[in-house]
Amino acid sequence: MQGTILVLYISHIFFFCKIIGLFLLKLADSSADDEYEVAETILGVANTKEFVANECIFENEILTSAQAAFNLQTPTLMSAYLNLHYICETGSRVIFLSIYWMRKIAAFDQLDGRTQIKLLRASWPGLLAIALAQVRSLSITTIITTLVANVRQLAEVDKIEPQKIRKLSEHIARIHSYIQETLTLDLDDMEFAFLRLAIFFNPHMLLRKRECNVRDFVRRVQLYVLSSLRKHIASQLDDEQQAEERFSTLIITLLPLAALESDVIEELFFSNLIGQVQIDNMIPYILTLSANTSL
Repeated sequence: MQGTILVLYISHIFFFCKIIGLFLLKLADSSADDEYEVAETILGVANTKEFVANECIFENEILTSAQAAFNLQTPTLMSAYLNLHYICETGSRVIFLSIYWMRKIAAFDQLDGRTQIKLLRASWPGLLAIALAQVRSLSITTIITTLVANVRQLAEVDKIEPQKIRKLSEHIARIHSYIQETLTLDLDDMEFAFLRLAIFFNPHMLLRKRECNVRDFVRRVQLYVLSSLRKHIASQLDDEQQAEERFSTLIITLLPLAALESDVIEELFFSNLIGQVQIDNMIPYILTLSANTSL
């Protein structure tokens, strides 16, 4: 029953955002601060107080094994004619669940609404790639082959400029390569969870002067996440050198995800579902929805 409700929630939020996106797109001429003020209004929060770090975050485990689970209800793969819909539905479910999953993490809950939105907007393409690599029940072959075929059609039928085709193709290759590398490493849920947190808690996305306190907190959380990942790997392997090599390898595999551009990923995964509406504009609404939804 809960799974059915979740699917309905996801379907409705993307349809709803298609409408409200028109309103948000009017913010294009406004300042970035104005945009975040609108997002905070949606969330019912306000970034009016100076950020103060909760030191209890660093006195406890950053996450538990129960929190690490990423239980995605995968869409049903129908006929080849509906493969693009399968991709769009997969992407929408992953984004919703990724945000809901973050809400279970105490360090995420410590952030004000403005910072949550900012970090999610910067990290969602990487979070999508990590989920595609983690959820074994997804048909990755279908996703990749359909994306390649769609780009080929854009090149041959729609005559899209070569530079754009090249960028789309590079992003498909980058995602596919990450998934393949991750499969060979056979990560457990805890390792995936730590990588998800490492991608999200990125202090380099908080460069404004007034963000210095929260930036320091995010940097400390990211370091704590990486330290926790190293300890987890060491607890699973007897050989210290093997453990260190695995830790380094997992971090290196994340580097290509930083090159994923949100507008390109949107075109690959969501153009057939949400048209011109940007995921960035939907994130505040998904945050609100996830706060009132139990999975």
